[in-house]
This record gives sequence, C-alpha cells and structure tokens, in this order.
Amino acid sequence: MAFSKLCEHENIERAKKFLDGWYYWVKHTQIPDMIKAAKTIRQHEQDILRWFTSKVTNGIMMEAINGLVQCAKRRAQGFRSVKNITTIIYLIAEGFTLDIVEI
Repeated sequence: MAFSKLCEHENIERAKKFLDGWYYWVKHTQIPDMIKAAKTIRQHEQDILRWFTSKVTNGIMMEAINGLVQCAKRRAQGFRSVKNITTIIYLIAEGFTLDIVEI
C-alpha cells in the first residue's frame, strides 16, 4: 500500500480512512524503519490531513530555503569545513549584514 496514494483522495474523511488503513498495514509489516516512519506520520496526522481543507503546502517555503542553501554553497567555495558553510547559510538566511569597521 503506497503512502503516495493519500493525495488521490478528494476529501478529508476518505483520506483519514486511507491513512488509518495504511498505518495498520505498516504496523503489521514488522519492518522497524517503516514502523518508525509510520509513528512519525501518525504524530503529525492532523497537520497532514489539514491539507485536504486548506490545500496549502510548505513547498514554496522549502524551495526558497533550498535556494538560499545553494547560494551559500556557491559563496562558500574554497571554505574548508562544514562549520564555515553552515555559518554562511545562517548569515544568508537570517539576512545579517556585516559592517566592516576599520581600525
């Protein structure tokens, strides 16, 4: 039973029924990683099902963040550590500006 079929349902009631069936199916597969993922999905079930009433996703935000990370990677060429590129990402994402002060 493929989780991706969830989005094919036209209303929240049918989606909830599908999600319950999917969760039951995964719990009986006895595959630890799948069960762990199913538990995480179950914890966020209300947020997942909210899509069926709002039709709003965080895809646009995720693409914007990805764009910032890609920009940071380009700027950080030649930097020698993950810490440095992480710092660049935070600086870009937070909109910090560094004022250069001459002494």
